[in-house]
Amino acid sequence: NLTIGVTYYFSVKAENGAGLQGSAANSNGQFVLPAYIDTSSPAHVPIKPEIHAYPNPAKISAEHPMKFIIPGAASLEVNIYTVSGRLIKRLTGTGTEINWDGKNSDGEKLGRGIYIYKITNSAGDTVTGKIALTK
Repeated sequence: NLTIGVTYYFSVKAENGAGLQGSAANSNGQFVLPAYIDTSSPAHVPIKPEIHAYPNPAKISAEHPMKFIIPGAASLEVNIYTVSGRLIKRLTGTGTEINWDGKNSDGEKLGRGIYIYKITNSAGDTVTGKIALTK
């Protein structure tokens, strides 16, 4: 029930497991709700454009896939590698986003660990990064 453009004030207080409380002398802050946030859906949080693999780290499945994103792309190719450089999955699709269920090319679910991704868009631009899979 926040209103766009209104300044809201807040303070920060902390409590540890023993029930001891503390607050900082300058813990008061403020923010203004910007116009571009969708306030009709409280669960909606826009993904920043510099994020290309989300969520990361992740426990992914068909119901909760990892998303590879490059805003403004007409099509994408995503290659996922082991840290030693072995290709384990190639994904292709149209649009700005490709979902991955955490399985390799043989349909087997990958174990937890660090993997490398490389996203290539239709213009030939590439982005590389690391993803962490958890159990």
